[in-house]
Amino acid sequence: MVTILLVGILGGLGAVSRYLLDRNIQGHTDSFFPFGTFAVNMLGATALGVIDGLGAIKSLPGVYVAVLGVGFVGGFTTFSTLMYESFSLLTTRGQRTFGVLNLLATVVLGIALYSIAFSFTKTFG
Repeated sequence: MVTILLVGILGGLGAVSRYLLDRNIQGHTDSFFPFGTFAVNMLGATALGVIDGLGAIKSLPGVYVAVLGVGFVGGFTTFSTLMYESFSLLTTRGQRTFGVLNLLATVVLGIALYSIAFSFTKTFG
């Protein structure tokens, strides 16, 4: 029960952190491209790779992997906003290329960052 409560609390903290970071980054650009969401998701993919890597080598107990990974990082990253922003770009004339780029870059770079962080942490953690 404590784990569930901690996942919920850290999920809320992750969501607030996402909102603040996303707005801060997006507020510093004049672009319609969702750089804030992209940065949040890339940071989250990297963080989850580190957390899972530490869990794989038993440097981080499973309960912490769940609380940090599912809780904080799960609340921090955002699949639904990625879908909304990509759909918006895909359905706006002249911005379709950016919609495809947003989806592809998020998936490809996200898995690459996760993999690198996981492997590096597992090797050197």
